[in-house]
Amino acid sequence: MAPVLADVTSPAPAPRPSRSPGWLAGAAFFGGSLLVYLGQRVVAGGTARPVLTVGGLLLLLLALGLRARGLRSSRGPARLAERVLLAATGGGTLAALLGVAATGSALAAWGPADEVLRTRLEVVLQVAWVILWVVSAAVLLFVERAYGPMRRVGRAERGRVLDALRAGSEVSLAAALLVVLNYLATVHDPVADLSYFRTARPGEATRKLVGSLVEPVDALLFFPAVNEVSEQVLGYLRPLQSFSPQLRVRRVDRLLSPAEAQRFEVRSDGTLVLARGPRFEKLLLGEELAPARSKLRKLDGEFQQRLLRVLQAERTAYLVTGHRERGSEDREQGKVPGIRVLREILEVVGYRVEELGLAQGLGSGVPADAGLVVLLGPREELLPEEVATLTTWFRTGGRLLLALDPEGGAAHASLLAAFGLRFDPTPLVADQNFLRQRYSPADGLNLVTDRLSGHAAVASFGRLAQRAAVILPGAGSLQRHGAPSEALRVDLPVTSLPEVWKDLDGSFTLSGSERRGEHALLAAVVHQPAEPAAPPPGAAPGTAASAPAAPEGRAAVLADADGLTDAVMGNPGNQLLAADLLRWLGGQEAFAGLIESEQDVPVQHTRRGNAAWFYGTVFLPPALVLGLGLLISRRRRPR
Repeated sequence: MAPVLADVTSPAPAPRPSRSPGWLAGAAFFGGSLLVYLGQRVVAGGTARPVLTVGGLLLLLLALGLRARGLRSSRGPARLAERVLLAATGGGTLAALLGVAATGSALAAWGPADEVLRTRLEVVLQVAWVILWVVSAAVLLFVERAYGPMRRVGRAERGRVLDALRAGSEVSLAAALLVVLNYLATVHDPVADLSYFRTARPGEATRKLVGSLVEPVDALLFFPAVNEVSEQVLGYLRPLQSFSPQLRVRRVDRLLSPAEAQRFEVRSDGTLVLARGPRFEKLLLGEELAPARSKLRKLDGEFQQRLLRVLQAERTAYLVTGHRERGSEDREQGKVPGIRVLREILEVVGYRVEELGLAQGLGSGVPADAGLVVLLGPREELLPEEVATLTTWFRTGGRLLLALDPEGGAAHASLLAAFGLRFDPTPLVADQNFLRQRYSPADGLNLVTDRLSGHAAVASFGRLAQRAAVILPGAGSLQRHGAPSEALRVDLPVTSLPEVWKDLDGSFTLSGSERRGEHALLAAVVHQPAEPAAPPPGAAPGTAASAPAAPEGRAAVLADADGLTDAVMGNPGNQLLAADLLRWLGGQEAFAGLIESEQDVPVQHTRRGNAAWFYGTVFLPPALVLGLGLLISRRRRPR
């Protein structure tokens, strides 16, 4: 009986591991790439540059050879991985060659003769080699990371290799997109202005001023035929024409009308000219909208300022110095707020600002061109000669703005006596309706008031009292003083709120004999000279007896100098009060009104507010993320 042979199936031979040492090929690839980069982009010249470049290229060729050897010895799914690794190594080698070819010296040797074409080709090659190398290196790293353990055990999985290839491609293409975006941003340098912008509209004061025109005023726009800035200016000027036909608006081409350009001294486009007869004023805005935005935001004030200069002779406002006044240069820098905004308002209402002290003749007289004298918070007493000069000037028709300071005490009693006033330097304090600043009892010194009468010195402000208020940080109080006089009329148009009291003991709290009540904060004083005697019968016209009376003198006295400084002039109420006072002192109360501006208002920060923002941004977002995660995890938890 023949033996029965069992049908025994022999096991399939195990996959043969690849003979390609992956770590050696990878090291040769990245080392060669680094040497080529150093030779072409870091080393300036000499023998080191070609040595590094050639050495790097040789290492890249070695990596290609190792990858090709691994591909020949691989079988089955491993062959796919080796094929991907070979392609990635070849792509990186090609990228290195493109990087060498994209240098200026190489392009000069083989590139086109046209310099423009050569420059464009250099840009294309530089972007191409970077993208190609990034993609190749990413694919190489991802596939090698997934295929390395398979190579060691001699068994490859096709799915894991494809997943690694897909992941490496996605990451590398995202990185390549960043490279392209970075290059475009560097070359084109785009700038986006997302800030608020709108050209200022004609304000109430400007409308009144234009409505009072009795002679033609030409507004000439020296702009190209099509221009964005000119359209913004026309949008401001056209509504003003409805208030007076005397305002004539016209666009002028500077190149087609050289005679007009020469007459008004216009040397560049983007200029607005206001002209009345031989007098004219210029406002340079520019042709480009982006640079002109800052001027267009405050066009109303700029237009009004130049219109006043055209309509009337130039006036000078003198700031008295030499007594440690607000805004003087001899004050301690950084400790006392300046008066930059007040200077701007003076210029808007038509004044040229100069300084006046003993060196400029204050001890003997006020300059003949003075339209206004401003004395802001003197902390040192004026000399008797200076007091006599200001008193005489006021009584002969001069205009004076005086802002006192409690720190200066009652040292200016002799000057105030000429105005029929007395100043009490005792600080006024409030425990409600005040401005919080340091969150301490001393904040009660920051008075806020909307108690204004219908006096012409605060005419426009009085109409807005429900929407705006005056801030006076550290104010004293004013009282009428002396016997009533027919030549002197004293009005008190601004008072404090009724809950304010004089802080006699400096405790910032109501105690002892202190009582609440209203206190005068502003005085408007008018000195009207006596009427000249009637000429005798039969006297010839023009005799001394029939000479016209001297103009009336005007003075505005404020019980707090800080109310006109930059510390609070960001408040619209303080700006409007200052503008109203200056117009009343200059005899322009008929033009009182708000000046429109579209400038951004600076955000005021406090220490407590900054701390709240800091801790809120540090702890609140993580807390929200953690809370959201806990909520989601609890909803997913099985019951």
